[in-house]
Amino acid sequence: MGLLGVWNLADSDLVKCTISPHDIADIEWDDFIIYEYFSKKTWKVTKHDVINVELPRMGYKLFFILPAKHNAVAIGLINKYNSPATIISQKIEKGVIKVTVADSGIFGTVIPKKPKSVFCNGKKIDLNYENGLLTIEIAEGKIRQNNEIEIKW
Repeated sequence: MGLLGVWNLADSDLVKCTISPHDIADIEWDDFIIYEYFSKKTWKVTKHDVINVELPRMGYKLFFILPAKHNAVAIGLINKYNSPATIISQKIEKGVIKVTVADSGIFGTVIPKKPKSVFCNGKKIDLNYENGLLTIEIAEGKIRQNNEIEIKW
């Protein structure tokens, strides 16, 4: 996993650049999903693919470079700046993801098709699935707790 922050600090109205999983030192996987925090966009890429980035004056973007398994990846609580750090554990198999996250918030994952079911702490919950990005809202409890999520597609 890697995080890439990109800023336009130049005296220019527009800066163009590229990013790639290969920009992360010692990255070992071959298939990745890149998630941009502010736009909520995702890309499926290989280690040497590049994504074109354009930034307006004083613009910025935050990219998570996440290893994909079965064309899926858990991003974490996407309302937190370091979303992947909210993941305590995860297991991805063909057609199912099981994830434990610390705290509540909006959980995001990328899966190859609309899920058949989504459970949080054993209860079926509502979801939003758009362009491969699945988001679910984990309600805040009376006390801060870990939350277990199971997604089947």
